[in-house]
Amino acid sequence: MKCINCHREISDTMRFCPLCGHIQPKDREAYLREHPELQEDDDALSEDEVMEMIKKKEGGDKPTNAQLAAKPNVGGPKPINAANAPVGCQGEKNVASSAPVKGKSIVQSRPHNVSQPQRKLSKAKIAVLACIAAAVLGIILFTVLNKSKGIDIEDLNPTDSVAAVDKDKETITVDNVTFTMIKVEGGTFIMGATSEQGSDADDDEKPAHNVTLSTFYMGETEVTQELWEAVMGSNPSKNKGPKQPVENVSWNDCKTFIDKLNAKTGKNFRMPTEAEWEFAARGGKKSQSTKYSGSITAKTVAWFKDNSGDKTHAVACLSANELGLYDMSGNVYEWCADNYDEKYYSSSPASNPCCEKVGADYVCRGGGFNFKENCIRVSYRDSDNPKNKSNKIGLRLVY
Repeated sequence: MKCINCHREISDTMRFCPLCGHIQPKDREAYLREHPELQEDDDALSEDEVMEMIKKKEGGDKPTNAQLAAKPNVGGPKPINAANAPVGCQGEKNVASSAPVKGKSIVQSRPHNVSQPQRKLSKAKIAVLACIAAAVLGIILFTVLNKSKGIDIEDLNPTDSVAAVDKDKETITVDNVTFTMIKVEGGTFIMGATSEQGSDADDDEKPAHNVTLSTFYMGETEVTQELWEAVMGSNPSKNKGPKQPVENVSWNDCKTFIDKLNAKTGKNFRMPTEAEWEFAARGGKKSQSTKYSGSITAKTVAWFKDNSGDKTHAVACLSANELGLYDMSGNVYEWCADNYDEKYYSSSPASNPCCEKVGADYVCRGGGFNFKENCIRVSYRDSDNPKNKSNKIGLRLVY
């Protein structure tokens, strides 16, 4: 804008003119309407005209050039005192001196009591800084915790990674093969021959009994052939396909696979206990009490004798159960951590049970592609020797 006195261009935020020292009104347009004699001309006043205005304003003759040189305040800010100070300046200490500081421009010698915008950090900037600090702290804690476990982050394969997607899932990548672990929130359920199993329930599924489990994570699918090969370097399966479940693996083979997978990822993978497997197959705390894992109709969730074509199929092709787990019924049997005991349900612990019986076979759960419908139920139990291999048996991970 222009000064209402000398009509020279000045900043819109200035309360006084740095050339003639005239204080600018808050409402410029209203002020000019009240004082039409101060209306702007088309051109700004010359320096001589400015000096003439100063002469008329202050009285006396127009100063000479020599007088101008000897008068530091001419052409600079008008001295500010309590009488003419801008709004908000009265009563403040160190009201501006009449002479500019030697060696500094007129603008630099502007009175310090003219209010200036204060620089403050916005809430958004503070939030961003807090997020950065939290991320740095998280990286430090992750490194310290893994060091305490004897894992050196630099020793991990660059293609191995563990990346949490959200609180209910975790995605793991091993040599460019990615798989997902689903959170199974702990709780209490009735294990064994529950009412929906009806007359199909066998004696080793009895008695139905309460079991309480801690929270764990379970593989969204059975271990695939591509994951097995990424860890072990070979694929023993008879029905080949990278997305099909690995099979033709013994319980001992699976233990070796898990040990190597843990070394690559720094995780603590294992095979599920029989109770964990059944709780997850039933849908955990979201269970709808169905006969098969996720449905009352086998064909919607399971590959078995009636629909498989006598072969395994790629994982996750049919519907998932209540937790988002696929193929818990059918496709391939899944090894469990427990030894098999036909009468274990009569004496098993009520909390986190796992049968350990020296010399016994190991539990297999879920049924396979060549099984009848009554053998892929969520409570159906079976077992096999830990050294045996079959194209109907694979595994699923937990931790």
